[in-house]
Amino acid sequence: MVAFAQDSTGNSEKTVLDDDNFTSARAAGLGGSIASMADDMDAAWENPAGIGGFGLGNTTKVPFARKVYFPHIVIGANSNTYSMNRSFRNDDAAADPAVAKALLAAAEGERQYFRNTLSAGAVLGRFMFLPYYDTQLAAVSAADENTTISTAYRIRSGTGVGFSFSEPKGLVSVGVFRNTFTQTDVAGDATYDQLITASDRTAFISDNKKEFAATDDTVGVLWRMSEKLAPTLGLTAHHFNGTRYSSKTEGVDSYTVSQDLTIGFSMTPKNHGDFRVAFCVEADRLLQKEVSLSKKIHTGLEMTFGSMPGSYSMAALRAGWENAGPSFGLFLNGGLLNVEISSRAEDIGAGNKRVIERRLNGTVFVNAAEF
Repeated sequence: MVAFAQDSTGNSEKTVLDDDNFTSARAAGLGGSIASMADDMDAAWENPAGIGGFGLGNTTKVPFARKVYFPHIVIGANSNTYSMNRSFRNDDAAADPAVAKALLAAAEGERQYFRNTLSAGAVLGRFMFLPYYDTQLAAVSAADENTTISTAYRIRSGTGVGFSFSEPKGLVSVGVFRNTFTQTDVAGDATYDQLITASDRTAFISDNKKEFAATDDTVGVLWRMSEKLAPTLGLTAHHFNGTRYSSKTEGVDSYTVSQDLTIGFSMTPKNHGDFRVAFCVEADRLLQKEVSLSKKIHTGLEMTFGSMPGSYSMAALRAGWENAGPSFGLFLNGGLLNVEISSRAEDIGAGNKRVIERRLNGTVFVNAAEF
């Protein structure tokens, strides 16, 4: 889910930061339509009712230590960032390539986005423990001034704890995930000269830095209506009861992010032993009236291989569709080592404005529980 941004001049041609606490390559490959199927680390944000797996009942034997991540690494970027000019060799910038190269490419008019998340955690039964460190960068030329770069840089560091309860047949599950973190935001317009050297970038960051502390709750419900075709309804409340960002910077006000809702539905019409095909549809940001309905609808298709469903499978192919365009992804479970990749087209324009950006995601994690 993208956090939409629009400045005081009405400019929506900005690269913006993702609002989700945790990146999910699976969600991205499905075009974001995962609220009724989340069952792994993605459940922390997409639907905590899926923590520990969903729809397994008592007939499927699963280990108590279902996932032990050490480490879990996610790298995301938009297509411009991957194709940026590689000839730049400034010594100061080379020492900080992820930030500096993107900012310098933004000076030439290309929207830039980069994200990296490092975490280690565990899913024990239906309990999830997840410490993490997440950084995001977005940059683009400021309106009508190619020498000025509009920059947003965010660091989140914290620990999430969540759990779910499931009735004996595994058809209804309720879950909660609490994420306690500190956040550093750097946002403002900088000139090329301010960003080309490390000392000037440090000064820019210091002048525009804001620090906050927050506790964010996500609550979810999953209901599988019957065993046949596995029709499943998912409901997720993000920022449950509102999330308060308490300022730790003098002169900067605290603020609250309002609660929002997502609803999803999925079916598995093909379930033949080790092969499954699932269809899913989702409507998110239901309480954000400024977001057009066409931007709220997402659909997806997932084909999994292996005796276990969802993210517990041995391999998966994913595809999705939304207002911005198609998405696709691939998952390979090598036991100890797991790899996911995805490509998603997102509409980051404010309100009804259409600004398409394709974001790429790569995830590598070691599941020590498989060792």
